[in-house]
Parts: sequence; C-alpha cells; structure tokens
Amino acid sequence: KETLAPLLQAHQSGLETGDLQFASYSLLNHVIGSYFIGTELTGLEKKLAKYSQIMNQLKQKTAFYRAIIYHQTIINLLGQSEDPGRLSGLVYDQEKMLPLHHETNDKVAIFFSHFNGLVLAYLFQAYPQALEHANMAEQYSAPIRSTTSVVVFYLYDSLVRLALYPEASEPEQRHILEKV
Repeated sequence: KETLAPLLQAHQSGLETGDLQFASYSLLNHVIGSYFIGTELTGLEKKLAKYSQIMNQLKQKTAFYRAIIYHQTIINLLGQSEDPGRLSGLVYDQEKMLPLHHETNDKVAIFFSHFNGLVLAYLFQAYPQALEHANMAEQYSAPIRSTTSVVVFYLYDSLVRLALYPEASEPEQRHILEKV
C-alpha cells in the first residue's frame, strides 16, 4: 500500500522528464498493486480505464496491452462480461491477443494473460482450465520472479491444485503435492 503514492509520483516524474515508458509502467504498477491489495473494484475499473487511455495516448503499447489484461479481469469480476470465468470481453480477448503477445515476445503480457485467466477460472470454479492457465503462466514467469505478481501467482496455483486434489487419482495426487 505504501508504494502506491510513490508510483503516481514516478508517473508524473516520467512525464516531466519525457520518459513516457517509465511514466506508463509506473501507472501500470500502481494499478496492479492496487488490485493486489484489494482496492474496491468499481473505482479501480474507472481508474484503469483512464490510465489505459493515457498509456495508449502516450503510444506505450506494451504497457497498454498489459494494463488492459487487468482491466478485463476487473470487468469480469464486476460481473460485466458474458463469461466471467474467461478472460474475454470488450477490453481484452485472450484468444485474440495471445498470438500478438507471442509475436512481440512479450513474456510478461503472456504471463499476465494466463495468470489472470488462472484467477478468473479459479474464482468461477473452472479448475481444469485454471490449472491449464497456471501451467502456461509458470512457463512465462521468469521476467516477473522479483515482483509481487509471482507471490500471488503461486497462491492461486496452489489453491487450484488443492481444489483438484480430492478428485485426482493417486499418481495425480502425488504430482499435485509435489507442486504445492
């Protein structure tokens, strides 16, 4: 929580010095941090819509694409999508955007996309899909290993595996326990 105000100050500093990439990443990290600490989603969705627009206007596509992943996740959590357990809607469609992330080799966006797919699938009890997302996210987790995202990822990864444990075969249970 203590990092949120300095991230907004960093955004302003980036604008003042002409470092638009730094300014945009500061906004992105402010939003992600706000999301992780449980900021009320309706207000956060409005803030994210505004911040995404700023990133887009600054022509910071990498930050923009990463931000809209979280934006769509929040929209889903607010119940404003057709299938809240799937990362798809008006702002971001995982099936359409993942090829672009792969084409640009944006491993962080690929991680964010699968990580948020994991969270949504878990929360809406689509555990097999959540596990698929967890496995994919882990493959692209290297660039975020030093961030808070990795901690939250492993929390949800463990929750999914534990949700699947009771119905798993004995060999699958052993494999689940190795990963938890």
